[in-house]
Amino acid sequence: MESLILPVHLKRWQGFKRSRVSGLECQAHNPQERYDIEMRYAVLSVLIFLLDLGIKNRIEENKTEGETEEVFNGRLLIRKYHNRGAALDVGEKRSGLVALFSLALTLAMTVVFLLTFSIRGGKLLKTGLAMLLGGAYSNTYDRLRRHYVVDYVSFPVKNPAIRRIVFNISDFCIMIGALCMVLGSAGM
Repeated sequence: MESLILPVHLKRWQGFKRSRVSGLECQAHNPQERYDIEMRYAVLSVLIFLLDLGIKNRIEENKTEGETEEVFNGRLLIRKYHNRGAALDVGEKRSGLVALFSLALTLAMTVVFLLTFSIRGGKLLKTGLAMLLGGAYSNTYDRLRRHYVVDYVSFPVKNPAIRRIVFNISDFCIMIGALCMVLGSAGM
């Protein structure tokens, strides 16, 4: 009798069991459990955003641009760098256009992310989208608020062209997230 009072869109989840449906793993037995699982992906995005924003603020307050500090026995270099363009300073002279493009892509990926909530399974795809969006939110926030992205990590390699590239945690999350998305959508 209880199933009769559930809205139509929730009835399809009633009695949902762990099984394989269309090659995707079903995750939840009821709508609330499913909602809780989906919210974990949103929380992951927020945590990435907050972590990177906190580190960027600390770098801004405590480092001068050009100053380099070796950490982890010289395996990483911490340095403050203001990236006014996109990756590798592409579009540096058109930072307003880069910010607008970044905002448009971030909003489009947010819509895709929200649409995946209606897909059963797809853990790798959703994790990848969450990581990508956490990084995109952080870098887009920087572009809109500071008019540059704070980068702070580089690698002490012998090649000077690679050594001069400076990243932030968001950049790594965007790259890893994109890889997870590709691998996750291949399994669909």
